Amino acid sequence: MRWTCFLIIALLLPLCYCSAVQANEQSAQQLVNDGIALGLEEKYLDAIKLFDKALILDPDNYKALYNKGTAFNYLGLFQDGLETLNQALEIEPGNTSALNNKAFALSELGRHNEAYDIYSQILEVDSDNTQVWNNQGLELARLGKYEEAIKSFDSGLEIDSTVIDLWNNKGTALNFLDRDEEAIIAFDNGLKIDPDNTDLLTNKGVAFYTLGRYEEALECYDRVLGIDPDYADVIKYREMAMNKMQ
Repeated sequence: MRWTCFLIIALLLPLCYCSAVQANEQSAQQLVNDGIALGLEEKYLDAIKLFDKALILDPDNYKALYNKGTAFNYLGLFQDGLETLNQALEIEPGNTSALNNKAFALSELGRHNEAYDIYSQILEVDSDNTQVWNNQGLELARLGKYEEAIKSFDSGLEIDSTVIDLWNNKGTALNFLDRDEEAIIAFDNGLKIDPDNTDLLTNKGVAFYTLGRYEEALECYDRVLGIDPDYADVIKYREMAMNKMQ
């Protein structure tokens, strides 16, 4: 089964042309903008170098720290990401984007209770944030609290029923509870929005397989492989379904 989680990337900062007194801040801001642009191209190491240059000019530059921490997360360097995001939060303690990405790092470090607490903290001030409802649900699922996870996913879907990851993760939690028929309905709701979503199709196939409906599972796997012929897990799942049908 495949879960999906969210990181939040900053938008480019508008530049303002000001006096020489603020030259360092403006230069730092340009470096941050350039770093964000590199991050959007997935050139995270190069982006971090620019954020570091910005921090030499402006050590308390929140955006440089925030985006550096987020880049570390994308590189899988979660301890570095956590430490850098903590520095950003010393400057803007209540910033929900930094808190979200800190929680992501904590989760990847296996500190799921702490991550859950942060997502709950964010929702106290931003209860319409579907990404955070999704991420909170994932932490509950990772803690084995699937019923509570489903409530989080449902809370997000009440706000926006077009968020595919919420449908996918709700269906996956239902699958772990052996509520496979309900899981298939959740996956189908997501597939109405994105019919070629390989995560939804794969997880729907797994639910069919669990129910012993191997032909329907095979149909899902074949659709996935028509989109991504090298999808190793689905190749394996397809072989398992074929063996059951022999």
